Amino acid sequence: MTFAFEPAPDSNEPNEDIGDATEIKLDQTVSAYICPGNDKDFYKLYMSSPGAVVFKVSDVPEDMRSYISI
Repeated sequence: MTFAFEPAPDSNEPNEDIGDATEIKLDQTVSAYICPGNDKDFYKLYMSSPGAVVFKVSDVPEDMRSYISI
């Protein structure tokens, strides 16, 4: 038996530190992977005027406890 590591195909990585936050644009959908289980992902969004921002987490396991901090 042979074991090998293959990283998840997440084009936003590395973004596990706030200094490496991936910039996202308004109306952009982001697909990401949480791998390994204790992975953290940071994103940044710039706004040029006041407005409302909606965050939606979908397609995750039912027992996964998502956490969003603003």
